[in-house]
Amino acid sequence: MHAGLRAWIAENVSEAAAKKCRLLYTGSVIEENAAIYACLPDVDGFIVGRAGLDAEKLLAVCQTLVQPVAD
Repeated sequence: MHAGLRAWIAENVSEAAAKKCRLLYTGSVIEENAAIYACLPDVDGFIVGRAGLDAEKLLAVCQTLVQPVAD
């Protein structure tokens, strides 16, 4: 979806706008999937929803992002 959005922006606005545009993933982000979403080439960030309301869960998401992803 994000790649499609970026391609649409490039085609309908400009390549420069597509490169500058930051696309956020707004689905459910938790410790188990945060690193996966962070590594997707057209996902520039994400919004942590309910997990952000629990300090321990939010900390786990943050810690996941500073650890290397296993191949």
